[in-house]
Amino acid sequence: MHPELQLYPSQPMRIYAVPPDLGSPWIVQIKKNGHRAIVRCASYDRPVCIYSRHGGLLTAAKRTTDWSWLKDVFVPPFVLDGELVGPRQAGLGHSLHLWDMILHDGESMLAWPYLQRKMAITEMSPVSAGLSCETYPFERWQELWDSITDPDGPDEGLVFKRGDVAIPWHPRPNVEDAMMLKLRKKG
Repeated sequence: MHPELQLYPSQPMRIYAVPPDLGSPWIVQIKKNGHRAIVRCASYDRPVCIYSRHGGLLTAAKRTTDWSWLKDVFVPPFVLDGELVGPRQAGLGHSLHLWDMILHDGESMLAWPYLQRKMAITEMSPVSAGLSCETYPFERWQELWDSITDPDGPDEGLVFKRGDVAIPWHPRPNVEDAMMLKLRKKG
């Protein structure tokens, strides 16, 4: 078994205001109001399973969509990091917002800079219902923040990531990384 199949993504550090020295090479993503989802598939003959940050199986517990079609997009073994958003937030069915790719076709991507890993996901992902991978330039953060601060809206906040470093994964969950910052709306 590939060791990357047992790793957990870093957790962003909580911030309460955007530091004035942030800028390029930082990027920004909208934090959805869903479950942090680690998507793992060990081989073509094994199922695509979605786990929580702590390793609990979400594909069975949440009665989610059949994600086996991901094996047609990403070559197993693969490990993806994202957000599983339920029908209430996504509209019809569950949707998966992909943030990172740690393993693809058995190749570890741990040494790749984050933006390079993110671009690989974007190039492979079809534009289809149920799968998205939006990332925005840092300069748009205020516009994005203004769009999500609706207290009844489905989005939780913004996550800022350094695009030019290899954001690490760890053998245990909840390890914070200073290369990722999370700004949440009050609520």
